[in-house]
Amino acid sequence: MEALHSAVKPWPKATSLALTVVSLVIGPRIEAIDVSIPNGSFELPSTTYAAPRVDSWQKTPKPPDYIEFDWLLLCGVFLNTGVGSPDHLLNADGKQALYLFNIPGVGLFQDRETVDADDLSPSHAFDVRFESGYSYTLTAGVLGMGGNMLEGVPLEISLCHRPDGSNLVPVASRIVTNSLALFPDRTHLVDFSVTLPEVTSSDPWVGHSVGIRFLSTLTDTNKMGGYWDIDRVRLDVSPVVSRFRALRFARQPVGLRLSWDSQLGYRYQLRRSADLAHWTEENVEISGTGAEIYLNVDLRSEAVFYSLTSAPIR
Repeated sequence: MEALHSAVKPWPKATSLALTVVSLVIGPRIEAIDVSIPNGSFELPSTTYAAPRVDSWQKTPKPPDYIEFDWLLLCGVFLNTGVGSPDHLLNADGKQALYLFNIPGVGLFQDRETVDADDLSPSHAFDVRFESGYSYTLTAGVLGMGGNMLEGVPLEISLCHRPDGSNLVPVASRIVTNSLALFPDRTHLVDFSVTLPEVTSSDPWVGHSVGIRFLSTLTDTNKMGGYWDIDRVRLDVSPVVSRFRALRFARQPVGLRLSWDSQLGYRYQLRRSADLAHWTEENVEISGTGAEIYLNVDLRSEAVFYSLTSAPIR
């Protein structure tokens, strides 16, 4: 909850149009919440070289026209090479990482409803939802140029939801494009992030489960070949603090007009006090419209303090 306080003190009646106002924004310390992602570092299953199974993650379905290799082999976990090897991942998290081949449609994803190779029904282990008033940032360590992968090859990193309960649809995405400039060596994963700035109550994905997806979006089949390395998948969820420009005031023939700029997805409560210790609600909660909101109030004492609080609509 965030509050904006204003002190309103009328001057003598002879100068009744003059007012003095002191404003102060008071709010909590806001920190991101690190969400635990099951097998987010691809340590399971444990392997001595490479394994096509990936615990807690579901693979994308094989396209109808794909006929070459076994589809299930195109994405899996691998053991990091030994220290001193030219392709040893120096900043890998744990002993393993994910490989994902550069073939159109190859990918994997995770949300509340995903199943892996060992589970016939969802475990619901990753149960995070899009909530109004929060932002979501997905980050992963990525490395290209594997297996002589050509430059210009795309990898999509996405936050998704299931609008119809079945198919994943991105709500925020980022394309990582393979290049030697971006990945000058095979020893360092590079962090890439995609952010959904703020979920509002009117968004179609509010209340839906958060989905994470990594997908080869290659369309030029002449550039097929090679693979991506992915490791240390992270999701940060942060409450978004509404921004007050000011609690404005204007003298009326009777009383005072107070106004402020509102935001969609937030609710507002105006309160008044004579001593900053005892507060009285001036109005019922008002939902933000994205435009100015105003209230006409009476001035009933020599000094009046107004407090405007806001909170996300859940």
